[in-house]
Amino acid sequence: MWNKEILMDFRAAFIWILIIGLSACSMNKENTYTSCSEDVTIHVQNAMPHCGGAAPMPYEDYPQMEPFISCALSVHLANDDGSRGKRVGEIVTNESGKAIIKLHNGKYQLWMPSKLESFVEFKEKVSPIKNTNYAYSDDACIEEWYKRVDFEFEVNEKKEFSFAYQNRCFTGAHPCMTYSGPFPP
Repeated sequence: MWNKEILMDFRAAFIWILIIGLSACSMNKENTYTSCSEDVTIHVQNAMPHCGGAAPMPYEDYPQMEPFISCALSVHLANDDGSRGKRVGEIVTNESGKAIIKLHNGKYQLWMPSKLESFVEFKEKVSPIKNTNYAYSDDACIEEWYKRVDFEFEVNEKKEFSFAYQNRCFTGAHPCMTYSGPFPP
């Protein structure tokens, strides 16, 4: 009843229908991804402690929060195990310490761009001060900092996020540097 020629035509038609269907699904998935992307606002600040000198006024709270202007951060998807995933963009904060990026729902990480380079290059960039008032911890401290994500967040209904670099007196947000010089009077 079914000859070989009809079966071959049927098989070829079935394969073409399958290819067209899969292509349509993949295009639809792409459009869904784009349409689900929304503006996400990221606000980055520096938390500045009181570092001596005249006593602060009673109405001054510390740490003082200052916008981190021109802060560049690489935006990555977060893998399920917490490791850095695919890079999806970069932000640079404005004069208010804010940046806007289009993202879809999911978990993300922010990394200093220098942490995407080799450890040797990172160490050279974060250890530039050669002064008797400053000392650096061992390589293990710098390597731990190199591997640690700067900030993590999850986009869902929430579309605004605030993060702060915790600064220390005279060393900034560098966790592996200590200051042993004179303090202000």
